[in-house]
Amino acid sequence: MLDQSFSSSNFNKIFLKENRKGNFDKSHFTEEYLKKHQEFKNIVGEKLNLKKTRALTEEELDNFAERLEKINNEKEEIRLSVFEDYSNVINNQNTPFQFKIVYNSTKEVYTVENDAASYYAIKQLQRNIYKTFKVIQADRNKIIKQIFNIASDGFPKVIIKTDIKSFYESIPQDKLFKKIENNTLLSPFSKKLIKRLFYEFEDKKDKTKIPLGKGVPRGIGISAYLSELYMRDIDKEIKTLEDVIYYARYVDDIIVIICPKTESKKRDYLSEIKRIVNENLLELKDGSDGEESKTKEIPLFENKENNDPISEEFKYLGYKFILKHFPKKCKTDLTFEISDNKIKEKYINRLEALVETYNNDSKYNEKRARKIMLERIKFLTGNFHLNNNKKNIKSGVFYSNRMLELNYNNFESLDFLNSELSRIINNLSPPVIIHNENNNFKEKLIDHILSNYDFKKGFKNKEKFFYTFNFNSKEESSFYSKKFKRITNKFEVIKSIWK
Repeated sequence: MLDQSFSSSNFNKIFLKENRKGNFDKSHFTEEYLKKHQEFKNIVGEKLNLKKTRALTEEELDNFAERLEKINNEKEEIRLSVFEDYSNVINNQNTPFQFKIVYNSTKEVYTVENDAASYYAIKQLQRNIYKTFKVIQADRNKIIKQIFNIASDGFPKVIIKTDIKSFYESIPQDKLFKKIENNTLLSPFSKKLIKRLFYEFEDKKDKTKIPLGKGVPRGIGISAYLSELYMRDIDKEIKTLEDVIYYARYVDDIIVIICPKTESKKRDYLSEIKRIVNENLLELKDGSDGEESKTKEIPLFENKENNDPISEEFKYLGYKFILKHFPKKCKTDLTFEISDNKIKEKYINRLEALVETYNNDSKYNEKRARKIMLERIKFLTGNFHLNNNKKNIKSGVFYSNRMLELNYNNFESLDFLNSELSRIINNLSPPVIIHNENNNFKEKLIDHILSNYDFKKGFKNKEKFFYTFNFNSKEESSFYSKKFKRITNKFEVIKSIWK
């Protein structure tokens, strides 16, 4: 039997899971707990320092193990006491617990106020929904591989790529609540908390953009699960349409591949998909409202009047799929590159921002401005572990675009990014006095960048171009902590200009 209670023991499980990911919020704990936490770290540090000088005896290892276990037990005891307080707040019958939702109008996302009780309530609610509804989000890389294999098999087919318009903002709440109520496995208290969350959302949302009774709060953890739940029936209905051989959806991005038995039996597939979506009170981004269409239908059939190759392309999940179909040969060549939007937003805009920041900051301290600029270029062209992450998750130019491997050494988008890097860093403008004192300073700096940082090399040689980002000195750490008016880390400094 699944324990769905909002209890101290369940909150402790959530804490341990999040802590393994490197998510530890000090504001959720008492001073007593934080002192014990620091004591634990000091003992670990003591052990590591001693191991650097010599091998530890069995007695010493046992002693360290005992000390660490003792503090761990003390930490857990304090933690459970803290979590008991949070549990009492959430389960209080006299003063019903309410979520406080905050709307960020710039990013158009909603967050739950960062108090500990709300944090653990949302996490437990997510777990309960996930476990009782068996909600799983699709795997992006798996979808890309499947599309690559099916679309390039050479058989005649129709590919439809589309998006759902204002997905999170359009989900009808009454139909969603009916699905939630009909699930007998989800606990009554979980259902009650969901209703309270939506009551607060209705009060805080921008009603000029989201009508009453519509939408789930974009940005709040449970919304991804609830939107997946709502889409289940739509997914099933489209999948079972006649001649559909492949269907995938990632959040609001849909792709359908249809293989009619004969060309004469082709139907208006897009209209059928649109009907299913509309019947569930959602709409496709098909341009019918005057806005840009995100819907494309690609027929890959033999043309009896013209047997020339059919060239088409579409964008999906950050990639641009480029198709060349040869009807007579029953052959389809498929390559894909990083999508134009991703190239612009994730790379070109960031390169331009780091050059602009260097040009401004170098007037005051050129050496410091140059160092952080080079770290930012490393960040874009190389690979790294995600900051403060205990699950060893990697990111960077390879890990963010790894499906390009299917292209077998055809990396046009990476070549393009290298040419853009070369173009953009030509706008570097070191202080005149430094340029004059150091012969050809700008040219040497540009040459250093182009010799050491390369998008294609970072992709093809991910181990060689793998970086760690830490402050190199106490002085550097102190400078940025003062600048940010709080303790910070190198990751945050690197990314701060791209927010």
